[in-house]
Amino acid sequence: MIPNTFSPSRFIATPDRAAQLDPSKVVFGYGRRICPGMHLADVSLFLNIAGILATFDISKALDEHGKDVEPLVEYTNSVVSHLKPFKPYSASLAREPFHAGPSIIVRSGHT
Repeated sequence: MIPNTFSPSRFIATPDRAAQLDPSKVVFGYGRRICPGMHLADVSLFLNIAGILATFDISKALDEHGKDVEPLVEYTNSVVSHLKPFKPYSASLAREPFHAGPSIIVRSGHT
């Protein structure tokens, strides 16, 4: 299987392979040592992501011909690999909504 493509079939049990565990069941611990803030964390994450998706138009960058530019995703080589820092294609686009956002929302009456 290709690791950078989404394939739901990799999570389904087959006769030769067990189903992969749902990470959300593992992250917060088990039994009496379960994280007491798990519901707060889930709701906070959901609200933050929903706010970002409602505020920003998220899409891939376009080249001079109007075609999508695939982002370059690189990882560190270590025991626990991490994503290398990502450099945005346009810093002005990354900052623009933060400066104009609140005034646009107030003027539109969606408060």
